[in-house]
Amino acid sequence: MIVSLILYGSRARGDHRLVSDVDLIGITDGGVASREAPARGTNLHLYPFQRMVENARNGDLFVLHIVSEGKPLHDTLGVFKQAQEAFVYRDNYSNTIEAATAVALFLLSSKTALSKAAGRRRLVWAIRTLIIAKAAEGKQPIFSANRLEEFAHVAGLKRLINKRNTLPITVFEDVGLRVLEAFGSSKIRDLWPVGKLAQREFVEAFGKIGKSTAVLSLIRFNIRRPKERPSESDPDLVYS
Repeated sequence: MIVSLILYGSRARGDHRLVSDVDLIGITDGGVASREAPARGTNLHLYPFQRMVENARNGDLFVLHIVSEGKPLHDTLGVFKQAQEAFVYRDNYSNTIEAATAVALFLLSSKTALSKAAGRRRLVWAIRTLIIAKAAEGKQPIFSANRLEEFAHVAGLKRLINKRNTLPITVFEDVGLRVLEAFGSSKIRDLWPVGKLAQREFVEAFGKIGKSTAVLSLIRFNIRRPKERPSESDPDLVYS
């Protein structure tokens, strides 16, 4: 059962565009995290309250997104406020930065992956995550395209985020490389292997996000297995 319904993302901030989705998170009293599409242009993420509180205490960036920008539409039990009060920033987000760096490097080195809409969306996720994580290390909750560009001092970042469905690959490569240079993990860049197979194995080591990213390079060959299907539906990966 949904005990709290929260509007988040651009429509909660007020910087949405005509084509912006309505992003909602329903905090539930049990169950598992999931994503639904109750209407066209509307995304509903279901998130168990206990997981929300645990991730808030662990400084999770998606939960930071919710508790810092979310607008409660229904919260009679006050669970949203409890989640806000439970949030604690991590001392550092190095693990998140390393994973996002590996994902970005893999996508920027794979024309096959970057030629797909899913690959470009995932690269935008990696770019945003690098900047969001670095800002969070300074206890700054930054998620909007405007503020991300201002914080990063990377010209064209806002345009990439807002027009990611129409821009050419060269723009993704240009902005992606500049963000990597400024915010990426030097450790991961130094360890980045030579050769596509080695790069695939390297990025797969970064758990679910790495494995689903690696699959994007195989789509052209139609050998994707159901269990390897790249997913954009994990609530922990969604910023809006």
